[in-house]
Amino acid sequence: MAEHSPLVALPGILFANDWAEKLNEIVITKIDSSLFLFLNYTPDIIKPYSYYEKYLMGVSNLYKLIKDTGWVLEKSGKILGSESVVRNLKSCINTIYALRAVQNHNIWNDYNLPELYKAEKWWYQAGVISQRPVSEDDYQKALTGLEALGSSLIKEVEDFVDNVSKLNSHKKEKAIEIWTDAIIGRYTKERNLFTHAIVLYQKYSTATNIDRRKKADDIIVSYFINDYYCLCKEERLGRRLYSIEKYKNMVDNHVKKKFKENYGLEFDIIEDLINDIYNHKEKYIKLFFEKALGGLIKEALVQKGSLEIDTVCEYILEKNETIELSTDEGKGYKVEDIKCFDLGF
Repeated sequence: MAEHSPLVALPGILFANDWAEKLNEIVITKIDSSLFLFLNYTPDIIKPYSYYEKYLMGVSNLYKLIKDTGWVLEKSGKILGSESVVRNLKSCINTIYALRAVQNHNIWNDYNLPELYKAEKWWYQAGVISQRPVSEDDYQKALTGLEALGSSLIKEVEDFVDNVSKLNSHKKEKAIEIWTDAIIGRYTKERNLFTHAIVLYQKYSTATNIDRRKKADDIIVSYFINDYYCLCKEERLGRRLYSIEKYKNMVDNHVKKKFKENYGLEFDIIEDLINDIYNHKEKYIKLFFEKALGGLIKEALVQKGSLEIDTVCEYILEKNETIELSTDEGKGYKVEDIKCFDLGF
């Protein structure tokens, strides 16, 4: 069991991110420097004075903590290789889900829903005698119970981290792999995480007076065709190489081969590809997240030793590659420092 005494001075996790940051630090120290448990947990600040409003905000914050920033905890059983070890942790998570479901969805009159039954049972255990909290006194008790739930969650998360850190080398290596895949999986499924990171990257670049969200989409799509444009611009002794038939054929074959092997797409001529990208941008954005981003993140992890989204995004956007073009006889050109993305700054 993890030791909790050094952390008792920290505020509760309902309305502060201190615990989330501290637990991330423990993960880095005890398990692996590239991992984290919570991604940018930013609870809403306490503004209301009533217990009713504080309780509602507390439920929303706990849900945000687990669902939006601490999704790795849903994989805790797989990471440890045992669901029974994290039974209490999963119980805390399920209770938070139930309280939020009752709060954010109109299910009060559907008594067949298990979330409502679970919430009513929890309120009763918190000291609410009526079927559900209705008075300020009820909500004060519910808020106290919620703070206790947050403390229990912290304890269980600490124990989870401690248990992972004590695995033997083989099991720990497997745990880190599953943990890493969980983070990468979230990045590829939740497009807004990576897209927002691109927007922030642009904000601190030289880009001004642009629609950064639209530009982010353009940057993503450019991944598929920017190497082609860069290769077309290559010059030797002041002459555009793409005007030479042998070089042009090598470039065109390179692009066709890339799309066929990596994405299962075939084009007779490059113009068809360019038109398809132009007319079906969303198709290629989806393709990027489903087929390309995962591999790019793994490469960023190797090079940067971090899965933090802004670090990963910066590495990926600034990535260059070397392309070797060859004829059927094996002779060709080696072109270095090809930009993978068109940042357009």
